[in-house]
Amino acid sequence: MRRLLVLLAALVLVQLSLSPGANATTWEVDNAYRGDSGFLRCDIKAVDPGADYVCFEENGDYFHVFDTRGDGLITGVQWKLADGTRAGICRNMLGHDLAPGDCNKNFPEGHKLSIRFGHCDHKVSPCSYASGYSWGAWVSGPA
Repeated sequence: MRRLLVLLAALVLVQLSLSPGANATTWEVDNAYRGDSGFLRCDIKAVDPGADYVCFEENGDYFHVFDTRGDGLITGVQWKLADGTRAGICRNMLGHDLAPGDCNKNFPEGHKLSIRFGHCDHKVSPCSYASGYSWGAWVSGPA
């Protein structure tokens, strides 16, 4: 009887670990709101060759996404937590401006965050998924 209970418990644990939602990543898409053009802290910075860039500010978990080129493309940041629980895009659809487009996230403390900067042509793609963007290199730091 004891052996049967141990076997049953082991089977339940295996089933729970194989369930479809056990390790699923939550995909989040945010539209940036008009941010403040004052001093911004950059704890992690990702740039593109054309001078557009994104800053992640750890205090408050803000993305500041800059569109300085005026080329008609959407600027955005793709981000992911190292533990695989959350990932997404913050897209600046506000157009060319000197102020950033901001997204405020609420990340758990002590997790590693990776980000990369990109452009998307909204005439070709809705810019909601990573496949619609031209991306730069990943950079990482604390969330």
